[in-house]
Amino acid sequence: MPLHSDIGLKPLPPGPGAVKPGFTLVEVIITVLIISIGCLAAMVMQTNALKGNTLADNLTVATFLAESEAERLDSLSFEQLTAEVDDAAVTDGKKVKYLNRQFLKCPNDTPADCPDYLYKMETSYFKNFPTNWSHQVEIKVDWQDNVGAHEVVYSSVFTDLL
Repeated sequence: MPLHSDIGLKPLPPGPGAVKPGFTLVEVIITVLIISIGCLAAMVMQTNALKGNTLADNLTVATFLAESEAERLDSLSFEQLTAEVDDAAVTDGKKVKYLNRQFLKCPNDTPADCPDYLYKMETSYFKNFPTNWSHQVEIKVDWQDNVGAHEVVYSSVFTDLL
């Protein structure tokens, strides 16, 4: 069957009630609304990812500080550790050394530059616990940021191997 163009006929122009091609205002508004909601969700996801990365970084630093102190104590002989325990002050019924020892993670190392990243370390000793030839040591590193307070606790028992 021949097409209109094949026999020289032109299509009729649309009449007054015919539908014209294109988008209505309602369709455009709905499309913009859907795209806006998608962009907002992506921005919230990025914000949460940044918060999670910051928390992970702070947790890594606090863990490093606690492990460094534990390694320092592990390098001591049992007699040296006992002397350090004996030198510790008694606070809340336990021997505490380096109460609120502060560490900064800032370029200038001043609390005024970054008050949110101040790490405090507290090393607690429990002499002759759980036995007479061992000491339990608990190292707590805490910090405060814009989300809240966080802490890492490292606990170990050091023994005198006869």
